Amino acid sequence: MHLVGTVLLFFASLLASCQAFKPVIIIHGLRQAASSLKDIDGYIREAHPGTEVTVLDLYTRDESYEAPMMEQVKDFGAAIKKISDAHPEGFHLIGFSQGGLIARGVLQIVPNLNIDTFISLSSPQMGQFGDIASIRKYFPAFLKKELWRLLYNTRGQLLSFGGYWSDPMHVDSYRKTSKYLAYLNNETSDASHVADSFQWKANFLRVQKLVLIGGPDDGTINPWQSAHFGYWRDCDRSLSVIVPMRDQEVYLMDSFGLKTLDQQGRIVITTVPNTNHTMMHRDKNVVTSAVLPHLT
Repeated sequence: MHLVGTVLLFFASLLASCQAFKPVIIIHGLRQAASSLKDIDGYIREAHPGTEVTVLDLYTRDESYEAPMMEQVKDFGAAIKKISDAHPEGFHLIGFSQGGLIARGVLQIVPNLNIDTFISLSSPQMGQFGDIASIRKYFPAFLKKELWRLLYNTRGQLLSFGGYWSDPMHVDSYRKTSKYLAYLNNETSDASHVADSFQWKANFLRVQKLVLIGGPDDGTINPWQSAHFGYWRDCDRSLSVIVPMRDQEVYLMDSFGLKTLDQQGRIVITTVPNTNHTMMHRDKNVVTSAVLPHLT
């Protein structure tokens, strides 16, 4: 009888350990699908048996850039809200590349999410200005400096990356026309956004921990420091000066809650060396060292 009790206790403990980890939701990047993230999905399940991992399979492949960011946030947000409501104990959210910006939009716009940790994995949180490998055939590299003319208008903002294209030489145009990042950062010149901005900030501050992961060998996010909320200095034609997160105006003004999170010790910044963009979610060492410790 003693042996049976010991065995039952062992299995009860095992079951409890399997249920100890909060659910994880993952959002793919530009021109990807759920299957693209099978590696990180597998690493999480292997390290944390019993974890409920959901890789959302919305706006896949070409759809990921053919739809405006706000439209994608609406649909991803609806899917995430269902999971959140089913888990009052909280959930973790991982967004890779463009998926990290979609995830952030969901957290700011959708109210009452039971969010624990948001992991932004190699995501251009302060914008992108440079080569986007997956759409290179549509916009050759030499067009980079002129791309603002195509993206900073109503039609250009219908493309996902148009919503977070941030040309440091045309900041005013970005603030006037951006229908996504300028709204998230509360930089938009749209006066009607003021009322929403307070609620969006309150929503974002529900995050218990914000983990920012990026690295100098990314090769796709430009500048790579955008993954850490850093960006090129406005109007610096040499593109030689990076303004770090804590010197950014959106941080100093606490436009959407970044400074509050930081002052409360709720931001973790991780620099991953020797890893290019496409390997960030495939490299087991990166996931093990930079992601898994935050999924408890």
